[in-house]
Amino acid sequence: MASQNEAESEVEIESRVARSLWLTNGLIGFRVSEAGGPIGPAFTAEDWEEEGTDRLRRRPHPLASVPIINGKTLAWPLAEARLDPDGLSLAWPEKPAGAAQVSRTLEIRPQSMRVLERFLVRSKTPPKIETDPVAAGTEWEVDRENDLTTVVGNHSLGIDVVADASRPVLPTIKIDGPSEDQSAVETMLRYLALSHEPSLKMPPGPFGLSNDKYGGRVFWDSDAWMFPALLFLAPERARIVPRYRLEKLEAARIEYQLWAEKTGLIPILGAAKFPWEGGRDGRENAPAESERQHHISATVLFWLRQAAAQGLVDRLALKEAEESVGKFLAQRAEQRPDGQWTLKDVMSPDEFATVDDDLYTNVATEAALGPKWRGKFYRPRDATTFLSYTGDRLKGHKQAAALLAVWPLQDRRAEQEATKMLARFKGSTTPNGPAMTLCLQALVEARYDDPETAYQTWKESWKKYTHGPHLQFSEAPNGRSTYFLTGAGGCLNAVLYGFLGVRVDSKPQGGASWSLQTRTGEWVSVRPRLPRAWKSVTVDPFVVDGKRFVLTATADRTRLEPKLPGNLLRN
Repeated sequence: MASQNEAESEVEIESRVARSLWLTNGLIGFRVSEAGGPIGPAFTAEDWEEEGTDRLRRRPHPLASVPIINGKTLAWPLAEARLDPDGLSLAWPEKPAGAAQVSRTLEIRPQSMRVLERFLVRSKTPPKIETDPVAAGTEWEVDRENDLTTVVGNHSLGIDVVADASRPVLPTIKIDGPSEDQSAVETMLRYLALSHEPSLKMPPGPFGLSNDKYGGRVFWDSDAWMFPALLFLAPERARIVPRYRLEKLEAARIEYQLWAEKTGLIPILGAAKFPWEGGRDGRENAPAESERQHHISATVLFWLRQAAAQGLVDRLALKEAEESVGKFLAQRAEQRPDGQWTLKDVMSPDEFATVDDDLYTNVATEAALGPKWRGKFYRPRDATTFLSYTGDRLKGHKQAAALLAVWPLQDRRAEQEATKMLARFKGSTTPNGPAMTLCLQALVEARYDDPETAYQTWKESWKKYTHGPHLQFSEAPNGRSTYFLTGAGGCLNAVLYGFLGVRVDSKPQGGASWSLQTRTGEWVSVRPRLPRAWKSVTVDPFVVDGKRFVLTATADRTRLEPKLPGNLLRN
């Protein structure tokens, strides 16, 4: 057997990541290098460092060695591999090894942390297979039948998980248009859905199990970017986000108490403040300036309500969260001399500024506090339209946070000025900013402006951030760390809520081609605005209030056909 070389440096690994492929089933994740071998460490969802703050533990790569057949160690370039539609197996074509022909397959089993690797050797005479010691945890078996020899490696990371032999049923979005658009959407949806394995105790971090850049901790990325992308496509997978938030409500109450003590507030019994970087226990792992990102709690509550509208969470549990978060935000709000309310000294979602009167924070807080507060929070603006916050210089933003008031909040005032806001904030962000700005801009353009302009923005939103033939998504254009699930979620949101025009509201949207009222009274409606490059878009399944449909949209028609067998979810 040939063993892996000495461990590579971080710089060497990152320089190869763009050309690698990340494989995951949500429980285990590792990379296959450009040469078809191991690259970097592996990660598992339940394995964390035991000391210090929560962080995923780096584990040895399961593909630590390959067999030597007839004296030849074969190379299978990643570019030659075929990835199956579920994204769980790779297959390479045959290569010569002396008088033999050898092919290779690599598979991660669903709901398992075992990796199955097979080398199929076609030879009329028994091939010579070296059996030198291999990496710990790797088992090789050699079977021979007629002229076919199978060399099987059952690589385990040492964690016993019962494997489910069934293949996962992943949602699909089919675009009748440019093949590169279909490939991009298919890749993003596969990674996002697989990373939200329903059995997980907590949602994936921004990079899932592809690396430990953010330790695997839960950010608001899960609520604001990933959850909405899966809400109507794979609700059984999306559900792990609100479930985690509700289960960690008590931890959020502890975080509030610590915040109150730190800032001199009089503690309010039962108030809750969700963390910026949540760990396994739901506690804050970054107690610094980011603690002032109070939009986190308001955003968590916003998407908990969306989850409840689709029957994913219990209404009583939601009410408890509403009361707890409401106590914190109401205490944090201050009344201005003009009688309106605001939050001061907060970190904007822009993240480059700790400011007063942040637009998104104020609007999200108003929504969180309920109908009695409607219209009472200050929205910073000038004579043209809204500002991101008081003192906004209209340049150098990390991301276009103000547009979040248009979507997902659907603030009526912001929606009325959506095109003005697009014109104002387009190009105001730093060139190497995160991926979410362009995909959010594309979503708003598709809804309120021109779908052709939106299409060009959407193309840029993933082309600028993906690398290599397997479209590995990075957080920034010059970033090497992949796979950035947040960016994938944002691009999918632009397709669903932008081009397809999916909207959740208290009434059907004007001009909607299809609407359905949920059990909680909200309306889900569809109003497509497809670019000319797309003849149609088909979503299978499209799930509303537990009912499954196949949605097909064209430029002038929307069709939703019931998808048996009936309801997907039962509470």
